[in-house]
Amino acid sequence: MKDLLQALVFGGLFLIPLLPLYVENDFFFPFITGKNFAFRIIVEVVFASWILLALSDVKYRPKFSWILPTFGGLLVVMFFANLLGEYPLKSFWSNFERMDGYVTLVHVFLYTVVLGSVLTTQKLWSYFLHTSVAAALLVALYGLGQQTGVFEGGRDRVDSRLGNAAYMAVYMLFHIFFVAFLALRSKTNVHRVAYAIVGLVLVYTLLQTGTRGT
Repeated sequence: MKDLLQALVFGGLFLIPLLPLYVENDFFFPFITGKNFAFRIIVEVVFASWILLALSDVKYRPKFSWILPTFGGLLVVMFFANLLGEYPLKSFWSNFERMDGYVTLVHVFLYTVVLGSVLTTQKLWSYFLHTSVAAALLVALYGLGQQTGVFEGGRDRVDSRLGNAAYMAVYMLFHIFFVAFLALRSKTNVHRVAYAIVGLVLVYTLLQTGTRGT
């Protein structure tokens, strides 16, 4: 039972960074809804599995971090802000075009709790960041494929599997930071060269989004 719970928790946590590659063409707003529904379902399965795992093994229980009470405080403030807003229903549930309401914020909080409780070593965080960077590189290469006509869409402003050039730009920006962080921590020149190449691809893709603010 414990092995199954561990597989569900770790499998779900490492599946989340791959969601930018997922597009559900049969849904409304295929670039948005598929990713968000998948995120919520995975987080709910992971969180439920983690609770059972934490009850049976103390090492998986959350450790104190100021991030958690700070994030929890944000949840409380946002709850009342949404409740007392002009349109509480939309504030809590958002819409299919954005799907960024309070429900999504709660799921992000649950994901953060499990992530911080389970990934407790540098090696695990390294695996996680490398997984996310690998996914971002695939997203970037797909976007560059759009420019060359290999894939459809994104000719003028690259949007890749995210369907929105602005989202794509911010996604690239975060992963440029991750690559730089991994490169600075690396002690192997070959790895640093590899990180530099990946970083240049991500920077070039960011520029091709045409999102000046980012």
